[in-house]
Amino acid sequence: HGDLEVFFRSVALVGVAELFDKTWFMGLILALRYSARLVFVGSFAALFLHCFLAAALGLAFARFLPGPCLRYLTAGLFLCFAALYAKDWYMADPESDAIEAGKEEVGEECNFDTEPLKQPLSQERGDGDDTVSTNDTEDRLDDDFA
Repeated sequence: HGDLEVFFRSVALVGVAELFDKTWFMGLILALRYSARLVFVGSFAALFLHCFLAAALGLAFARFLPGPCLRYLTAGLFLCFAALYAKDWYMADPESDAIEAGKEEVGEECNFDTEPLKQPLSQERGDGDDTVSTNDTEDRLDDDFA
């Protein structure tokens, strides 16, 4: 396999795996509370560091373990994750909303229930008030994307 093919396979695999990760919810909630640009830069830097460390560890494992052993370990890891996902699927409530549950879990982990929602108002509104309510934030997002 060529390097470019491996690169695109990695991007596709990680992209699909991260699609429903609670990191997405964390970024969304943080962007509603703080500067969206700062949250984006911080999230991007964390993802870059994560990918760099994962690639470095992958290279280290590939150099120290023989190919067949590495393939069996990889298959074993995939089987473990498949079993964990199957267990989650089996134990899941069919009436539950996975997106809402993810939001609640992130909110609990970040203690967002106890913190007031704060975000500087845009220059255009400029009414002097530095804090906004949740409804104001939703209105601003509606205005930004309308």
